[in-house]
Amino acid sequence: MPDGLKNKTLHALFWSFFERIGQKGIQFVISIILARLLLPEEFGLIAMLIIFMAIYQQRLWPGPEPETEYHLN
Repeated sequence: MPDGLKNKTLHALFWSFFERIGQKGIQFVISIILARLLLPEEFGLIAMLIIFMAIYQQRLWPGPEPETEYHLN
């Protein structure tokens, strides 16, 4: 792999990793805030909605298909 492509790949992986960590961190903080503000019944409904949305999102965007081939020239 040429140095330029290797550096770009590592840079993209670095930012992708921290984007995911930041997203999960923000979701965690929001969950704590909602848990303090809402009644337990209301928070339970929100938690179920979040779970259903996560399942739907995984079914909608599962990632590349197993038979997908990538050709690098």
